[in-house]
Amino acid sequence: MEFQNNNCSPSGAGEQILTVTQLTRQIKQLLQQQVGTCWIRGEISNLRSVASGHHYFTLKDSDAQLSAVAFRGNAGGFLPVLQEGRQVLAFGDVTVYEARGNYQLIVRQMMDDGVGRIQQEFERLKRKLSAEGLFDKDRKQTLPPVPARIAFLTSPTGAAIQDFRSNLLDKGWTGEIYVIPAIVQGADAPSSLLAGLAVAEEIPGLELLVLGRGGGSLEDLACFNDEKLVRAVADFPLPIISAVGHEIDFVLTDFAADFRAETPTSAASQIFQSFLDFQQRTQNAYNRLLQITGQEISARWREHHHLLQRLHSLRPQRLIESSAQRLDEMTARFLSIFQRSVQDKQRHLQEGFRQLCHYSPAGILPLLQARVQHASDRLNIRVTHQFESYYNQFDALKTRLETASLSRTLARGFSIAMNAEGMVVTRASSLAPGDLLCTRFIDGEVTSRME
Repeated sequence: MEFQNNNCSPSGAGEQILTVTQLTRQIKQLLQQQVGTCWIRGEISNLRSVASGHHYFTLKDSDAQLSAVAFRGNAGGFLPVLQEGRQVLAFGDVTVYEARGNYQLIVRQMMDDGVGRIQQEFERLKRKLSAEGLFDKDRKQTLPPVPARIAFLTSPTGAAIQDFRSNLLDKGWTGEIYVIPAIVQGADAPSSLLAGLAVAEEIPGLELLVLGRGGGSLEDLACFNDEKLVRAVADFPLPIISAVGHEIDFVLTDFAADFRAETPTSAASQIFQSFLDFQQRTQNAYNRLLQITGQEISARWREHHHLLQRLHSLRPQRLIESSAQRLDEMTARFLSIFQRSVQDKQRHLQEGFRQLCHYSPAGILPLLQARVQHASDRLNIRVTHQFESYYNQFDALKTRLETASLSRTLARGFSIAMNAEGMVVTRASSLAPGDLLCTRFIDGEVTSRME
């Protein structure tokens, strides 16, 4: 047998010679770049757990199989799913184990294949609705600070409604809670929840709707990912809280609602905290109002007291009394001056009479006496007439003053108008619309406002 040389030697071809390690690493880089991270569906077989906490197994289907490893740091999150013969969805990095030259999947996450389909549908629908803007913040409504009427769309027999009610009513919340019964699990749940939303729209005076239930598996909560229900929640005319499951559970109604509460209890706490905040703000405003009102009353009282003193000093009765007192003083001064004048004249007359008697001849004494007597009589008459004239003038002035007094004037049917400062109003042109006018009559006062 003859051996034929086809020039396949390395030196003849001029090709690079790779080591096994180099080739393996190139294949590894190619896998990581072209495939990288992905989801794999398959059945677990040949499961082997070692003392280090790592798990080695094979993912297979009807035509192929793939080596896989779940290291201890990742396996703790899905250990209940990691069972021999179980159909799963595995997420991880496709790479090459260089020591053996085998390609394998390093598993980062794993879930039951049924749950995986739910999760994949969840992610698909979430991306779709998010791209439509259904979850945008500018679509969301602000929750009412103190809702007086709340509806809870849930199962009437579940623990969620009991926890919700106790966390509100037992703490002193005073509003109304309407329970809208609905199926919250299973194939009939989406249509039941949609019907409940329609019922909530018909409740008069409703301010807030809570949509929720207690915790459960992804299958249990799947109804809250129904596309029609999510769109109805997003378009609901009133503020709505989605309170489905536990803290770690997320459903699409959480993103469509105006507020996401981690649990029904958390939803109640959110509402009650807003209630407490409103009560505190109300109490602070009440205290501030009392303080301002007290200060305003004190200021108005001081102003009123000052105006009352001014009015008391300027009122017509006080002016009349002051004028009457001045008249009495002038009358007393007039009488005093008049009496001194009469006395001076009498003394002057008596002095002249004595001189006349001293120098007058005896023959003319009777004549002089008669003339003196006549002059004295005339003087007395004149003095009397003058005194009566002064007295009549005084009496006339007194009568005029009494006639012009406020009480006599009011008694004749007149009235006196005063403004808010207590000044007498004499002209209508001095008043403006809105001015207060106090009109005094003989039997009281009437306050009016100018139109």
